[in-house]
Amino acid sequence: MIEVGANETVYEVIKSLEEKYGFKIYDRETQYGTYIYAVEYKDVTLSEFDNGQNSGWMDTINDVHPGVGVAKQYLNDGDVIVLHYTDDYTKEDQIPVAVKSTKRALTNLPETADLTLDNKAAVEAARKAYDALTDEQKEMIPEELVKKLEAAEARMKELHVHSWDEGKVTKEATCKEEGMKLYTCTECGETKTEVIPKTDHKYTWKVVSKATVFAPEKQQGTCSVCGAVVNRDNGKKLTATIKLNATSIKLQKKQTTKKIRVAMANGDSVRSWRSSNKKIATVNSKGVIKAGKKTGTAKITVTLMSGKKATLKVKVQTSRVRTTKISGLKKNVRLKKGQKLTLRPVISPLTSQEKVTYTSSNKKVATVSKKGVITAKKKGTVKITVRSGKKSYVIKVKVK
Repeated sequence: MIEVGANETVYEVIKSLEEKYGFKIYDRETQYGTYIYAVEYKDVTLSEFDNGQNSGWMDTINDVHPGVGVAKQYLNDGDVIVLHYTDDYTKEDQIPVAVKSTKRALTNLPETADLTLDNKAAVEAARKAYDALTDEQKEMIPEELVKKLEAAEARMKELHVHSWDEGKVTKEATCKEEGMKLYTCTECGETKTEVIPKTDHKYTWKVVSKATVFAPEKQQGTCSVCGAVVNRDNGKKLTATIKLNATSIKLQKKQTTKKIRVAMANGDSVRSWRSSNKKIATVNSKGVIKAGKKTGTAKITVTLMSGKKATLKVKVQTSRVRTTKISGLKKNVRLKKGQKLTLRPVISPLTSQEKVTYTSSNKKVATVSKKGVITAKKKGTVKITVRSGKKSYVIKVKVK
């Protein structure tokens, strides 16, 4: 028999006997609390699983297996502790002794009307024992005993009302860590702490992905103080739009064109191309339109992934498609000797089958290639003529 202080645990008692009896225990933390998994005595160590997968160390208090770790097993006067090794823990009865001791502590509390400040330690010990139980064990405590504990705690507060000071900040709050404030009762000296919430982060935002027709802009923020990273949506997703570079075109029989361009909002794409009359004109998945052997009119429908649609009128004719207009060029151009300029004329209609040619009125001043590249040769003025079928456009080039 040994004497121990009030509220001692099985773990504390066993540890206190190591030196006296020449043994050593090894423990670790588990979901149930502190567990003794090995004991060493006279250079021999017996550990958990040494005698099988269900073998290991267990303890009993008054021949009962507690349901919690040894650091949560509080002792009462006259309790008997036995630490023993078992080859199969599943065959041992695990009655929650902590429940029994908690019931006893709650039952022994005086009735609420009879409580005084002298009972404060007993009430606190009962609360400590109850809080140490698992949720399953707490369900074994009768409701009336729990209410008795709560009433006792309320009575303790009535008997002594603290008068707290204004408090002192012991740790400043940052966006990384919470702060702490300490209050002291001016009457009894008891203290309490209050958590000061973390401050707001100081984010610097950058665009991770631009808005599309399917999602808003994505941004990522990095705190300049602690480095925390967060993501957010900014604004709304884009409105779906669609526009073709032509509303109608002409094609000669069997002529093919891939000059139709589709403009759309970011993130969208073409889902399909469809022809209303494949005998007049067909179109493939890449937007290449081919006139058939018959004349007539067909409607090409372009559908985007967003559901937006646009139509193109295709007229198939027997005659060649001729140029009706040349545009997109300046009337006057200034170049330095040796400088080059590439002409990019806009031919209407865009399906014209007539070739574009370029000529210079004075090749000594400036030349022009078959691809429309003007090269300035020497100082002077020259006329560059762009022709397509019966249409022409003259550009006056001055070389400095």
